[in-house]
Amino acid sequence: MDIKEVMIGLSVNKINAVDIKDNEKIKEINSKLYNIKRQQIDKAKVYMAEDNVYKKYLTENLEYIKSRLAVNVSVKTTVEASKLLQEVDMRIIIGTDYQYAESFDSGVFLQEEYYEGIELTKNEAECSMAKIINSKDRGVDSIDYLIQENVALGMWIYRVSLYTTKQKAFIDFNKKTKKHLYFLKCNEDANDYSYSIYFDIIELFEIYNKLSNQYSAINQLCQLLNIKIEYEINQQSKYENNLNILQQDYPIKSKYLILYQCLSYHVHLLKVINTEGREHINYSSNSYEGENVFSFSNEFIGNKAVNNENLGMAIKCGKGTVNPKITLFCLLGLLVKIPFEELPKHQRFKTSGYEKEENSYIVPEYTDEVLEEAERRVIMLSEAKMKPTRIAKDKVLEVFGEELYNSVYGNYYNVNA
Repeated sequence: MDIKEVMIGLSVNKINAVDIKDNEKIKEINSKLYNIKRQQIDKAKVYMAEDNVYKKYLTENLEYIKSRLAVNVSVKTTVEASKLLQEVDMRIIIGTDYQYAESFDSGVFLQEEYYEGIELTKNEAECSMAKIINSKDRGVDSIDYLIQENVALGMWIYRVSLYTTKQKAFIDFNKKTKKHLYFLKCNEDANDYSYSIYFDIIELFEIYNKLSNQYSAINQLCQLLNIKIEYEINQQSKYENNLNILQQDYPIKSKYLILYQCLSYHVHLLKVINTEGREHINYSSNSYEGENVFSFSNEFIGNKAVNNENLGMAIKCGKGTVNPKITLFCLLGLLVKIPFEELPKHQRFKTSGYEKEENSYIVPEYTDEVLEEAERRVIMLSEAKMKPTRIAKDKVLEVFGEELYNSVYGNYYNVNA
């Protein structure tokens, strides 16, 4: 079944789900549709040369593009910015002068021919696959293949994708949605506008520039067209303010001496955490209580602290050292752990590479109010005879109450959730 058939089937199911107002089903289908598109985007990035003509055109015509398309506005959220980006004439950004609905060679997207089969032995599977590939020895730009054993069946499965001629495309403008879209045609007929899939300028920009993700494309396009996202500016400012306070010593030492003395041996890790948050400002729609959400395991952030030479001296941050420091930061309100059940499902995942539990956090702005409360809690720790990095759970419950106790020790990532 080709992409078009799969997407038509999913779209029909989505219409039915909309009719009966099945929101969970709609979310599931939207996710499947997006995953299909992501696969096409990722494939196209693999085959896109680093010095491709689109990237060269962009570099050489930046001022022209800005003069034609600059929006020059500020918006509150990433969603608003994305909507504005989709309304601009993508033809000027990608350097094409084709008219709306005029067919042309995509130059990027290849036609896929997919084959699969099953054989008794690995050798037979390899031979069958080789026959398919050899029969298409001309006009094939790229080949992806896989051979694997199906233990349950006691047989070998082969899958092969041959990427042949470049697909035809056309660009059109939807007057109702005000979106410019890039369509991949299903055939060579110039008068037939049936298509298999479409992309917006954000997705094309990600492909042409081989960017790591869609968010990077939004950021670069916003810079190009002078669209400022207030959420991102505010978050960037917050982290910069926090790092200035942590790096200069004096602001805390002069006003909050007790807090300063408590943090003096742990401040480097807190700098790393704020730096990590600054580097991972994400979609405003993924925020929590208006603040940027980022996730890490204690092992990951500890390694980050050890290897970071830009934040002062490297510190000893093995797992046993990091855990109590993170606990301290959460207890003082300088780092806030997000309850697992309040996270969107797509943000509930395990840390890549470590297979360890990770938590999601927000960092508040270190205002006088936040620092005053942090110092008050340090005093409470001292009065309860607790050392900053040797905090007993039962004592926290007794001294600070159940709500703060749960915010520090509860809501860990549950692999089976």
